[in-house]
Amino acid sequence: MKGVPYKDFEAVKRTAMKVDQISAERDRALARVKNQIRGLMLQKQRQSRSMQKLTDSLK
Repeated sequence: MKGVPYKDFEAVKRTAMKVDQISAERDRALARVKNQIRGLMLQKQRQSRSMQKLTDSLK
């Protein structure tokens, strides 16, 4: 970055590091939510199978 004062360069560098940190936090949060959704979907499937078995046993 030619012609940019060192102070400004350092400020841009700190901002870029903060953006990277925020992006990483966002990615971790999204991964947690996806895992929770996956878990809920599996739980729903198990419940559906259990209900189907119960219904079949009552016939």
